Amino acid sequence: MGRASRDDRLRRKDRRTIPVAVPPPRGTLLAFAVVLPIAVGIVTYASFLPALRAEFVNFDDDKLFTKNKNYRGFSAEHLHWMFTTTFMGHYQPLTWLSSALDYRISGNEPLSYHRNSMILHAAGAVALYFIALRLLSAGVQRSIAEHPIAMRLAAAAAALLFGVHPLRVESVAWASERRDVLSGALLLLALLQYLRSVEPQRSDLRSWSAYAASLVLLGLSLLAKAWGMSFFLIAILLDFYPLRRLTLNRQSSLNAGTARVLLQKVPYVVLGLMAAVKAGSAQRAALDTMLSLSEWSVTNRIVQAFYGLAFYVRKTVWPTHLAALYEIPHHFHPFAWPHLVSIVSVLVAALLVLRLRRRCPALVVAAITYAITVAPVLGFAQSGPQFVADRYSYLSCIPWALLAAAGLLLLVANRSTVWTAAVFVVAVGVFAVLFVATYRQTQVWQNSKTLWKHALDVGVESSIAHLNYGVVLRGEGRTEEGLAHYQRAVALQPTNGEAWFSLGNAWKAVRRYTESEHAYREAIKHMTRKPDAYLNLGNLYRVELGRLDDAIEAYRAAATYAETHRPKLWTPRPYLALGIALRQKGAIVEARVALEKAARYPETRSAALAELARLPR
Repeated sequence: MGRASRDDRLRRKDRRTIPVAVPPPRGTLLAFAVVLPIAVGIVTYASFLPALRAEFVNFDDDKLFTKNKNYRGFSAEHLHWMFTTTFMGHYQPLTWLSSALDYRISGNEPLSYHRNSMILHAAGAVALYFIALRLLSAGVQRSIAEHPIAMRLAAAAAALLFGVHPLRVESVAWASERRDVLSGALLLLALLQYLRSVEPQRSDLRSWSAYAASLVLLGLSLLAKAWGMSFFLIAILLDFYPLRRLTLNRQSSLNAGTARVLLQKVPYVVLGLMAAVKAGSAQRAALDTMLSLSEWSVTNRIVQAFYGLAFYVRKTVWPTHLAALYEIPHHFHPFAWPHLVSIVSVLVAALLVLRLRRRCPALVVAAITYAITVAPVLGFAQSGPQFVADRYSYLSCIPWALLAAAGLLLLVANRSTVWTAAVFVVAVGVFAVLFVATYRQTQVWQNSKTLWKHALDVGVESSIAHLNYGVVLRGEGRTEEGLAHYQRAVALQPTNGEAWFSLGNAWKAVRRYTESEHAYREAIKHMTRKPDAYLNLGNLYRVELGRLDDAIEAYRAAATYAETHRPKLWTPRPYLALGIALRQKGAIVEARVALEKAARYPETRSAALAELARLPR
């Protein structure tokens, strides 16, 4: 009797503290179903509002948009360029088409470029909401899945952790990274359609139309950027968990269902391989972007990979001191303490994940998906000067957002109302902090000056940051201050040809001609655009120093180099300068030949014709 009464009291206590999973009213659930994804999109978009006032920055935007006329239209010539070019190491015809639309809307003003990137990012966040909803439904216990409002709130949390995070700012607020948000939104839609096409624990397809849509969306995503080349691997991982369409036991590996699931991945494999080959050839076609093993050793690449794996997780958890560029230092020490800490952290994390593989399959899938997604940008095929980059976290850290949402769902499901309310308040506080941090980080990208000043203020020692900030200062007429930053740039990176070139121009502006000549000579050694350095050196000799023979030699070198590197570095300007110098020297016949060649091209035609008119007949 006493024991029965005690059990009755415990049951009554449980009923008071643990709510029974009673389905919410249909109207309430419908309101959540409609309002939450809309709220995710609006909040994500709002966190980047300062980007609407942002300018183009002198960090690729000038090369891609300000000076580039090839994408500004939809004529056959423009379309041919978009679908064939590997300009600056990327094959991204769909991204170029979207930029052509931006130009049609707002011309050379950046408003449309930024606004449409924000819309695409918000759309990606909404797509992730629906992805999270499906994955959580498949992965959690039935008792938890019976709380539809909690499920939807957790899915919204995953979408907001992705959408409203300072690490996303570089991809969204930087016009040059349109490829990230366009490719990302299409890739997330492709994943959503794949999840719609299959059913948990069943090997056959539930919807062939959704399957076909996922293939089309993946193809479009790959035409914007090759992020999705590993899509098939991620789909296989999700088939293991949470979809449970595949298992690891020996018997299941031989059955027809397993073969059917794997065969469904063949089209994704083909698309991924095609994109990987095209992306590799685009990188190789770009000048001086891919580092050889002699420039960047195998040891350095391995250390870089470990550092990157730790960096993006660390910055996801604590997103401070973010900068536009984390440059590979000229004197790289692979076993410096930050690198060793990263190596140890990654190895310990890997062992922990391995140990928890049976108890926490979601953690295992999240970790492997993260590693697969970020692997192409970990430095094994190093392209460019960056050691790590905020934008590389754009898709790779989505698994952590989904994992956090699953943890949040476990915290609130089948718990008391007070506990749920407390967790909700904490979550809202976290999102408020992230919103403010993202809003402020977006302001950093307002213009070139704010961008590079911030990078230097947060302690980034970057040759390129000093160079670009120096360019801004010189543009404001602060030549002496610009000079100091150019000097710091070449001190940090003696092989930075662009910094030497700018330093030569600045020295010439303050009439320090000996220093200017030295800087131009260094620029010639290290610059990709050697014709420009030769030209400015020739102008220094001809205009400032009156050394016509040296000027002619420099102009001839510029012309020879431009001819040798057609069409990448081709320019007719050396012929115009050479013709002027030869006329001044009195070599009329040679001057006429050079000027007639310059007159064939629109860039130099009018000036060359004017010079030809000055030649004696």
